[in-house]
Amino acid sequence: MSVLPWSERFLARVESLGVGLYAAQMREAGGSAQVREVSVAPGSARGRVGGVDVWADLAVFDAEQWRLAEEALAPVRRRLLADEFPPDTDALLAGVGLPLLPARAAELTLDCACGRTGGPDGAVCRHVAALLGALALLFDQDPFLLLRWRGRDRVRVLAHLRRTPTPSGPEPLTPTPAGFWTEPAPYPAPGGDDLPAAPALDELGPTGLTLHGRPLDRALRRLYQAMTED
Repeated sequence: MSVLPWSERFLARVESLGVGLYAAQMREAGGSAQVREVSVAPGSARGRVGGVDVWADLAVFDAEQWRLAEEALAPVRRRLLADEFPPDTDALLAGVGLPLLPARAAELTLDCACGRTGGPDGAVCRHVAALLGALALLFDQDPFLLLRWRGRDRVRVLAHLRRTPTPSGPEPLTPTPAGFWTEPAPYPAPGGDDLPAAPALDELGPTGLTLHGRPLDRALRRLYQAMTED
């Protein structure tokens, strides 16, 4: 199953927030040569579209939320430290209530110097659409910018992950069924009280041999018993 690029996932998420923008609209506007100076800082992305300043602010995680987020990233820690950005990063964070992509319209504040965005009518201008489309392209180039937008850049997040103790040895396996490694009960020690005398075997003496892990002498005694019974 193919995984959608971060740009498509981001645009689809913004469209789902109901802020009045469609993914196709943002995608087309974001590719315009009029979009310049796009940057992402903790809590705020900005750019210039046709000479107009545009902003998109996102709620950042606080210190406790970042602690939970970094714990949630443990399953992909090695890949992140190898400078990979796994596609399930957002799902892992969403699992602890801290989605990487904006999950509610209230988390995303859109503003533009043209004055047509952020008014009581809820209208969103084309400049904002272009900025979000350009951000989507940036997230494909460097998905770590999503972490930065949430409050911590790549260097800081990776520094925290490096300090996390790494379990020694291989990853733990799924627990085995109870008793799988339990030592079996030992076989009863050979004895002559529970078996009839076997003169021929007594003359032969102990052989020191075993059959399926049991003394051969004991097996022969049982065979002798079966052959001599009436």
